[in-house]
Amino acid sequence: MSSTSTVTAPSEPRRVLVVTHSLTTGGAERFAATLASHLDPREFRSEIFVASNGLGYPVAPDVDVTTHGYRGLQNLPRVAWSLRKRLRTAPAVDVVVSNVLSTSCLVAAARGRRGVPWIARIGLAPEVGDRWPQSWLAAWAYPWATALVSNSKEMATAVEQRYLGTSGRVRSIPNPTDFRSLDLLAQGELPSGARREADEMVLLVVGRLSEQKRVDVALRVLSQLQRRRPVRLWVLGRGPLEPELRRLATELGVSEVVDWLGFCDNPFPLMRHADLFLLTSDFEGLPNALIEAQGLGLPAVATRCPYGPSEIIDDGVTGSLAAIGEVEGLVEAVEGWLISPRRRAAAGSAAAERARSLFDLAVVMPQWEKLLAEASSSAERAGGS
Repeated sequence: MSSTSTVTAPSEPRRVLVVTHSLTTGGAERFAATLASHLDPREFRSEIFVASNGLGYPVAPDVDVTTHGYRGLQNLPRVAWSLRKRLRTAPAVDVVVSNVLSTSCLVAAARGRRGVPWIARIGLAPEVGDRWPQSWLAAWAYPWATALVSNSKEMATAVEQRYLGTSGRVRSIPNPTDFRSLDLLAQGELPSGARREADEMVLLVVGRLSEQKRVDVALRVLSQLQRRRPVRLWVLGRGPLEPELRRLATELGVSEVVDWLGFCDNPFPLMRHADLFLLTSDFEGLPNALIEAQGLGLPAVATRCPYGPSEIIDDGVTGSLAAIGEVEGLVEAVEGWLISPRRRAAAGSAAAERARSLFDLAVVMPQWEKLLAEASSSAERAGGS
């Protein structure tokens, strides 16, 4: 699909169906809620198909949301049939958007090789995030999509190289972020478990406690920093590795300066009060939490992992990038920011300006709206599918 296509304005708003596993925690789920809620209502009418019953992220009142009870593979045929039925009944869907690989496979199964125009969003580094059998499923599903969207520029190239049949059809569009809402939410109260002594500097880690996020590296960074200055770590998130990570914190002697905050509906006051954001992942897509923290004026240190941090952080200006898994390099980068309040303040101002110029709704939503219009009009020019 050519990016130079001429799009004819519709006589009535195009109906966009966003397919997501849930609307609870996670960057892909937040993307689904944000996209559906902020499309121009004069041009688009949004609907969200939630495969499970998981709700949580707020959506605009005019967005139709349906849940379908997915709990495991035994429910998959019924959910796929429900999606297939929705794609074939009124009111007609003009374009469907899937937000992760699992929902892309669901759309491919329900839609078939031809059908309603479909945009598949890819949000994780494919060479490490798509393992067997995911990589096989991706190779089957992605060539059927009308267009594919990577939220990272570097990842768009990786997708085309990894999956045959996608060359020339992968567009890079970043995650849209509602900074106006974040500014208001950031004024809220800190969670009760977020402690801080008067002389402490605070690092913030946000993410699922899973292998990908490498919170063990963050704990080792904290352990080394604690020998030099008073530092505390706020860990926001839950996941399967939490018991193991708590044991590691005890072994490293830092359990008293780690606050395990679990899931929090409003993480943004933490970003407003922390001194530095820390991301130690082995791989990413375009991490929403890093974008949000930078947009709220929080300097960051992150691994130079595939993909996203190097597109968000201006190295040395809004934060620092370090090699994956190298504790010493991360410690050096973090300490460089902690020792200089003036440098942190300048970085925070630069981070807020940069993040908002790249990822704010006003910048990103027109890119999505253009692609959605092109995808739906391609079916119109072909006489429908």
